[in-house]
Amino acid sequence: MLDTLLGAELGALPPRYRQGFSEVRDIFALLTDLEKTREPPSVIVNEMLKLSGYMDMLTDDDSEEAAGRIENINELVNALTVWTDEHAGGGWPSSSKR
Repeated sequence: MLDTLLGAELGALPPRYRQGFSEVRDIFALLTDLEKTREPPSVIVNEMLKLSGYMDMLTDDDSEEAAGRIENINELVNALTVWTDEHAGGGWPSSSKR
């Protein structure tokens, strides 16, 4: 199904859906590429946050809630970095186990 999504022709969609579909497709393509190159989980999370614009949205929001979410995301990325360092060489499951 993902291959179909990534290879779909956008011209067949109504104009109002093209941009959103294109953005979703870009996120899945990025995730697929990062998984193939065995990038660490922290890199994948950071790339998703950039591509989705979520961190930009939180940064633009001056509320305490947004600051708390940014702090939580940073803690998650740091925990993923520590986990990756602790599991160097064996952190990713092989494709055959999925």
